[in-house]
Amino acid sequence: MAPAGAKVYNLEQTPTWAVAVVCTVVVVISVIAERFIHWVGHKLKEKKQKPLFEALEKLKEELMLMGFMSLLLVVFQGKIINICMPESWADFMLPCKYDPTVRDESAYAGRRKLLAEMAEQVGNAVGSVHRKLLDPHHMRRLAPKAKACEAGKVHVISLEGLHQLHIFIFVLTCVHVGYSIITVFLGFWKMRSWRAWEEETRADDYDSVGALRKAFKLKRTKTYVASTGHHPLSPASLLSWLVSFFRQFGPWAVVKSEYLTLRLGFIVTHNLTNKFDFHSYIKRSLEDDFKVVIGISSPLWAFVIIFLLLNVYGWYTYFWIAYLPMLMILIVGTKLQHIIQQLSLETAQSQGVIGVGIVKVRDSLFWFNRPQVMLSLIHFILFQNAFELAFFLWIVTTFGFDTCIMGKSWAALARLVLGTAVQILCSYSTLPLYALVTQVQFFIREQLWLRRSA
Repeated sequence: MAPAGAKVYNLEQTPTWAVAVVCTVVVVISVIAERFIHWVGHKLKEKKQKPLFEALEKLKEELMLMGFMSLLLVVFQGKIINICMPESWADFMLPCKYDPTVRDESAYAGRRKLLAEMAEQVGNAVGSVHRKLLDPHHMRRLAPKAKACEAGKVHVISLEGLHQLHIFIFVLTCVHVGYSIITVFLGFWKMRSWRAWEEETRADDYDSVGALRKAFKLKRTKTYVASTGHHPLSPASLLSWLVSFFRQFGPWAVVKSEYLTLRLGFIVTHNLTNKFDFHSYIKRSLEDDFKVVIGISSPLWAFVIIFLLLNVYGWYTYFWIAYLPMLMILIVGTKLQHIIQQLSLETAQSQGVIGVGIVKVRDSLFWFNRPQVMLSLIHFILFQNAFELAFFLWIVTTFGFDTCIMGKSWAALARLVLGTAVQILCSYSTLPLYALVTQVQFFIREQLWLRRSA
């Protein structure tokens, strides 16, 4: 949006060299980005990493969707800004406190910014521009503008508000793509720490049960063993959940004894040899999970729209929704930790490492007997966290740090730090843990198994 009083021209009155320079810059940047994405896809194909290639395709679809939405806003902006509504509607569900003195005095009287603060008073400046346009000696024409509404009506959205909405969509897409890349990087980084345990099993004289007895720390499972058979609300059971809560933080989210017991349980269940590369299998599983948690689905776009609708002054939507990802990731992480303790203990018992026992059906350990529910929650957490950062950056760059939408400065900074913590915890701990837990069940993903066995 041009500054107040500045001349704004359309292409008919713009120098051709200026148009050519702008087009050159845009085309060069776009071609470089497109060729880079193509190069990454080619490398993934060369390494036969089909799941990651499919995840990259989802990112390309996301960028294409963003471009299509941007195109719609640009092509139909002339019609959109001419839509009028009753003036009383303009004061309903504002993102900032209603101030009747803040009104434009120009042809854009009564306009409101969509999902942002009401525009600053620019009536005098716009009126000055209009007077210049009426001057017969002024040959340059202003870019398309909204027509005046009937008496008692105002525009639904201004050209400036439409432009700000356009920027928000762009920022959201870019931040989500960046978060997706970080998620993949942190997930693989975490799994590298498990590789050393897998290498120990490659020795010809490796004794799986003997090594398991040596690695298994009874003191680490004492809490869970004590809780077995007790009421869910008993002190022992509550203590087990408390331990699961704290174990999701730090490098002890998955320890050697648990990895080896889960590996042994998987090999025995599926009648595999000890030479089976369980680590590579889990890595492939994580790649498959990336296909799910990367991308913006229709329900997630619906979430964005609902948030924009409910971001009303006094409702504190922006405040409480910022803490939703942290709450959800703590719940999911605690549940996964509790499951991995139970799976590890039952596998060890079934192999005679500690006591006796049998391995129970794993689906019953998950909410609604569906492990996919957790993956869907992780997908929502990652997207909502990206949305939080995108909304923060958009507000700061568009309206400034002191805008009423932002709230208190300390709270905004706290949300930013919290979002970073959620991203690291979810990518580095929760998602790899999910890949490990779900793959020791009695079912095997057919396509993944065929790829690994080929």
